[in-house]
Amino acid sequence: MKILLLILRRLWALPNTLIGLIYGILGLVLGAKVHWAGDVGILRFTDVPKSILGTAMSLGHVQLFSAGYFKTFGGDYTPNRFGVSVVAEETLHTQQAEVLGPFYLLFYGLGLIISLITTRTTHHNNFMEKAPERGAGLWPWEAKDSQKTANS
Repeated sequence: MKILLLILRRLWALPNTLIGLIYGILGLVLGAKVHWAGDVGILRFTDVPKSILGTAMSLGHVQLFSAGYFKTFGGDYTPNRFGVSVVAEETLHTQQAEVLGPFYLLFYGLGLIISLITTRTTHHNNFMEKAPERGAGLWPWEAKDSQKTANS
């Protein structure tokens, strides 16, 4: 049963993964490197040129990282503005894509537009980023729950 659920999650996220593969192949042509994280079933493209990728992005089971956003010179995973590793944050986005499937990009795009309108940034008010950025889970209400716990 566990393997069947794994296969179903991968298939549900497949449209996003295919878009990620196209993006990753473009990155490879421009000098990116590729890594397979078999333990989580994620293909990671690192050192993607900043001309085509600002920082990092997940598209299904493909994660893309521009230079400096995968690992530090010391070999540790690069932290985001909340101190959570960018790899952990992007893996939470991969899990969001497993739940939302082909609707993931629609929801993410909506969150991005709301954030751009309200804060002129892509992340500060993006409901798809609130919990993953903080390493708190997948959904905005999980970020709020973790803030209540931290403040208690």
